[in-house]
Amino acid sequence: MYRELKVCEDDLKDNLADIMKHEFPDDVLEIRDAMDRVRRDNYDYRTCFVPVLTEDNKVCAGGICVKHQFLSENKSKIHVWEIIWFATDNTIRSKKYGTKLFQKLHSKAKSQNVSAIVVSSTSKALSFWLTRKNVSIFRYIYG
Repeated sequence: MYRELKVCEDDLKDNLADIMKHEFPDDVLEIRDAMDRVRRDNYDYRTCFVPVLTEDNKVCAGGICVKHQFLSENKSKIHVWEIIWFATDNTIRSKKYGTKLFQKLHSKAKSQNVSAIVVSSTSKALSFWLTRKNVSIFRYIYG
């Protein structure tokens, strides 16, 4: 089931933090601050949202996303979502939970007139992001 975690949902946040720790061991403290919507010296997570897919009250896949808003040249608002961290429980990775979660995020972004979803990737996850179907992707790979 798709949902967005609230700041007060400590058990599910702990569950997601454990999943993220496996993929991003150096970022655990910042991930926890992001889930708590904290402003850090290097980044502001107050506009963060935490989408997850759950099954039997357990997180199967989740992300940490930040909403950004910019003004275009004609002063209209441009909405961009940045997926900072995105991971699937490594014990159930082959069940396509990451794919399903991104499809939900993409649909929600379209319904809310989001202009772009920005994602940075580890080398390990690059093939996942480059194979998203029905999504226009600007591919820039740092070398």
